[in-house]
Amino acid sequence: MAFTLGELGLLTAFVLTFAVGFQRQRPATLTTAEADSIRQAMNDQRLERENDLRLIQVLRDSLTDLRSPQRPACQQMGLIEGYLVTVRVVGRDEYVVEGDTLSISGIQSRFAQQLGESMLRGCVHQALALHAAGLPVETFVSAFNRLGQLFYVRAGNQP
Repeated sequence: MAFTLGELGLLTAFVLTFAVGFQRQRPATLTTAEADSIRQAMNDQRLERENDLRLIQVLRDSLTDLRSPQRPACQQMGLIEGYLVTVRVVGRDEYVVEGDTLSISGIQSRFAQQLGESMLRGCVHQALALHAAGLPVETFVSAFNRLGQLFYVRAGNQP
């Protein structure tokens, strides 16, 4: 079998490349100090990776607990459309609801069933508080804040 000069050159290059590559892959002998240093570096990297994973887990856990302590409006939960009640504020503790003048406790009594149901469902009903003409602002604000003990209140003007 006869080889050309090019084929012999290619075969020689292949044999030399394989021999050099094989020689490079031979394990080198390490001193005890070098081996300990490598083990320590690998252990440090493992500890860093574990610490990073713990930090990621803590961050993930903190992000999953982002629920607001404020209860949603019953309207947002689809339990009711619009406001539960429209109230016209006529005095510090005087509210006109559906033609009746009530105190805050009267409103609470009239809507006790709805307020109880909203507590069980974890929501708060909304109320619209209308500012009667001629009512001092301080009086309206005081009455508005009292309504806020029972409802999420939105202020409006008397038409």
